[in-house]
Amino acid sequence: MLPIVETNGKTLYINSNKVTFPYKIEQVLILKSQIVILLDSCIKNEDDNVYSVNFDGTIGWRVQNRKYLSREYENKKLRNFIIKDCYHNEEYSMVLRMIISEKWIHINSYDVCFDYNVKSVIILKQKIIVQLEIGDLYAVDMEGNIIEKNNKPFQRSDLDKDFIVEINQNNLYFNNSAVYFEHNIYSFVLFDDRIIVQLNELDASAKSDEIDNVYAVDMEGNIIWRIQNKERVCPEYKFISPYVMINYIDGELIVNDFNGFRFVFSPDDGTFVKRIESLRPW
Repeated sequence: MLPIVETNGKTLYINSNKVTFPYKIEQVLILKSQIVILLDSCIKNEDDNVYSVNFDGTIGWRVQNRKYLSREYENKKLRNFIIKDCYHNEEYSMVLRMIISEKWIHINSYDVCFDYNVKSVIILKQKIIVQLEIGDLYAVDMEGNIIEKNNKPFQRSDLDKDFIVEINQNNLYFNNSAVYFEHNIYSFVLFDDRIIVQLNELDASAKSDEIDNVYAVDMEGNIIWRIQNKERVCPEYKFISPYVMINYIDGELIVNDFNGFRFVFSPDDGTFVKRIESLRPW
């Protein structure tokens, strides 16, 4: 379970622990077992300004001084960092990212494959309940490990204490509401206060009113936005195609379309921000 993290100037609070640094904290990345901190990059004579902090408040490591690696890096400060497949906490607290495709699910950076197609998934606070089309139930932890199998049906009331949301093909079920979409849900990014879903692009036709297949829904079951049509704000883009992938990286909602182009949209309201010039990232 991830800790409660707060920053205030030079101080990092982790649950009930406090760590104070000599300079202001600029960036924080929350990983599975540690927190990576970037300090103020404008301070002179402080090049090694990245630290790792354990969840108990102890310093795990400080980044190696690069002057020992090559003289060309001497006295050059670190101004940003990117860590792949990590939890991070900027404007929103991301709980998980998942893709559902036939017999498998992708949880953050982990793949889980089953013998039969997945019918629905139920997101609990510390695990995921997966129901297959044949009726079998599996419990999977957040690292992709199958921790329990049960062939017996369950009652929703048994899960109320830890229940967050259920994804069942083209439906989202919350505690007291439901949202129905015309096409099946293929992937989603879950935050504390909303879930951003991408509908299956194979179900969507080339009609201009169906290619905007990304929506945000709050935890009360209200659709709070549908992704802005990129052709209206990016006229140089001439290709009409639905989206095939969504991700949340460094506070930005990154969306890939069927033609391999990538775009940035605001997670606040789904509006277009910019096009990423590079093509396919693989």
